[in-house]
Amino acid sequence: MKRFIALFAVIAIAAAMTLPAHAGSGMSGKCTEDAQTCLNHMTAKMKGAAWAGLKMDKDEKGNYTTIKSVEPGSPAEKAGIQAGDVLVAINGAPVTDEEALKKAKSALKPGSTATYTIRRGTESKDLAVTLAEMPESVMAQNIGMHMLEQHAQAQTADAAPAPSTTKTAESKK
Repeated sequence: MKRFIALFAVIAIAAAMTLPAHAGSGMSGKCTEDAQTCLNHMTAKMKGAAWAGLKMDKDEKGNYTTIKSVEPGSPAEKAGIQAGDVLVAINGAPVTDEEALKKAKSALKPGSTATYTIRRGTESKDLAVTLAEMPESVMAQNIGMHMLEQHAQAQTADAAPAPSTTKTAESKK
């Protein structure tokens, strides 16, 4: 656990340094939970979760479709998924159908095999991906970015209170 907290702190600090580059990415709306409740929920949800090793880009409708990168050595790489592929479906659930995709993803467990339907150019392929457990480093990065984007209150020079111009009794002497 100490290793996880230290890793989380390092990733959060690194992410904070690049926050302007990431601003606006992630969830489309503001997280409605307080930071601690959100952290607890995210940790519980991600611990032991299935992981393929994909980083996705959203399309104009907000659906994750284009594969931005594939983690080296990940289940997705072993299955033959490549950056630039377009994810069409997982276990037959179209990525454009939010409810069907959510249901399909909830059934995924580490060690299970999922069928990822991808489009590469004009060709469509079904690839079997044997999922792994989400690494702590990935979990920490996901939680850290969410916390920075949804819960961190950055104070800029513009938001800092202006210096007082009223004279105190001491300065009037």
